[in-house]
Amino acid sequence: MSTNQNPIPQGKYVPATRGGCMIFTAGMTPRSNGVLIFSGKVKAEEPLETYRDAVRQAAANCLTAARNTLAEGEQIQKLLYMTVYINGEAGFSSHAKLADFASEYLVEELGEAGIGSRAAIGIASLPGEAPVEVQMVLMASEPQYHETAPPTTGSGRGRCCISVGMGSLSAFRALQINPRAVPRRGCLAGPDAPQSLHLPFVRSTRLRRAPVCTPAPHGTGESPDRS
Repeated sequence: MSTNQNPIPQGKYVPATRGGCMIFTAGMTPRSNGVLIFSGKVKAEEPLETYRDAVRQAAANCLTAARNTLAEGEQIQKLLYMTVYINGEAGFSSHAKLADFASEYLVEELGEAGIGSRAAIGIASLPGEAPVEVQMVLMASEPQYHETAPPTTGSGRGRCCISVGMGSLSAFRALQINPRAVPRRGCLAGPDAPQSLHLPFVRSTRLRRAPVCTPAPHGTGESPDRS
């Protein structure tokens, strides 16, 4: 979870949107507190280092926006795809080398997880005459589910105990459970506790289910069978 402030949108959009584990950032120009730190076309006669800070700032804005979509305990698992748009003048052809500044920044921040597929594209102009704009698609860490031992004694329905990453909000919503009512490691207890609980989540494109948590037989003091 990031504590950095989101980049200031320059229109009616949000800095990043998340669906499940997938995070899509808006296109980010090299702005700090909403102000461009560099403007103008990328020139062929200028050393590439001239634009290093601008490219890194744009990449940093993307990563900050992505991190601000994470729940407590989650992290960026992988950069999937990055596009670096370059506002280059006629004759500029070092697009890939300029995009390397963004890749280098991501490796510094994420390690090997910061290396993904990439495109470096030269275009005629960018908003505010920014020299570069960066957009990313990233993957957040998957929520982890662990079954804890059910109580050995109980009355009635018993308890269903779970340990769950708070990134699994979609699973709670599907079960019509208020995630704020469930601690990160805790139990669903009381007369309305379900006798079994399935928590679905997405791994890649496949749907998987967590183990079933079954209460102990009433008054036996024995652990339930798990098959």
